[in-house]
Amino acid sequence: MENVQSDIKQLQPRLAAGIKTDGTLILVLVDGRGNADRGLYLSELAAVMLHYGAHDAINLDGGGSATLYSSFPELRASLDIKKGNYHLADLSASGPRTVHHAVVIEVDKAKLFPPALFGIDCAVPLTAAKAKAIAAEGAKFAVRYLVPPAYAWKRMLKSEADAIQTAGLRLASVFQLGADRPKGGAANGNADGKAALAEAKVIGQPTGSAIFMAVDYDAPASDYDKIEAYLRAAQDELPGYHVGVYGHYGVIEEMFRRGACRYFWQTYAWSDGKKSSRADLWQYKNNVTLAGHTVDYNECYDDSIFWGSASREEEKPVSTNEIAVIVNGKELPEKGEVKAGVTRVPARALAEALGAKVVWDKEANAVRITI
Repeated sequence: MENVQSDIKQLQPRLAAGIKTDGTLILVLVDGRGNADRGLYLSELAAVMLHYGAHDAINLDGGGSATLYSSFPELRASLDIKKGNYHLADLSASGPRTVHHAVVIEVDKAKLFPPALFGIDCAVPLTAAKAKAIAAEGAKFAVRYLVPPAYAWKRMLKSEADAIQTAGLRLASVFQLGADRPKGGAANGNADGKAALAEAKVIGQPTGSAIFMAVDYDAPASDYDKIEAYLRAAQDELPGYHVGVYGHYGVIEEMFRRGACRYFWQTYAWSDGKKSSRADLWQYKNNVTLAGHTVDYNECYDDSIFWGSASREEEKPVSTNEIAVIVNGKELPEKGEVKAGVTRVPARALAEALGAKVVWDKEANAVRITI
């Protein structure tokens, strides 16, 4: 970080630029004059830049000049800019604050806001033929139910999950035993999280993917504390998975504000015509017949919620390139490799060549290297 006068080292709005080792430019803007922020000390700004991987960074003009302008209403909505809370001005607005310099970023709007994916959710299981027919109608994904055997009429089995993927559709899963189970709070969340985990394992849903918990009723604000407790308890029982919530506009907005879960699936039902900018999935029409099957129509804005391959084709072998490992001018007998763009080197041989002590810690499942 550059040297600056001591009076600028205190809490202030900040603007910084940094360069990563691969040449990537990082721009960080921190507000500090609204109702929901405090700014950063210069040392904190340095820590932020290091966190984002900056090798070199510079503190630019901050204070009242640290203001974000955007001509994209979608960007303003996605950043949760609310009047009185944060500084963000619309370029179309009159009378913006005059500053002597600016950092201008020109972006491809199509890349910043890619088109939504069309897909479906349905209660009744899909046959292989129905899945193919729905894919032929342009659907890119399907959302199906993780439920115990007692709910066989809508339960997704592994055979169905495989058939959906073979048809070229990706998958998301939702857990629901009743419309208002979340009113039961943490107790129901623990029970439903355990049940969802068991079903996820049965059908082979990989960790790192989303499992939505349904709030399928017109939940009043008085239920929000219980819904939050339900979601957090479910997440406790689903290690490795990311809990999402299905519900109306108010539920989505409030659970996002509370940080109650990772993903958000909004239904148009009970939403009074409002659509949350937080929605990763948007269910906009119910009980439609598509390819002879009753489904609900959805749009997706974040495909990281899905799991499974888009098509169960035979995987192509990944090429591996062997590389030499040279330490202080001496080539090691052990070789490294570059596979799928990832470079791997023999850790023990490399560490010992540098005079380090290498110990395998079985309990921690880790290699400890001491220099």
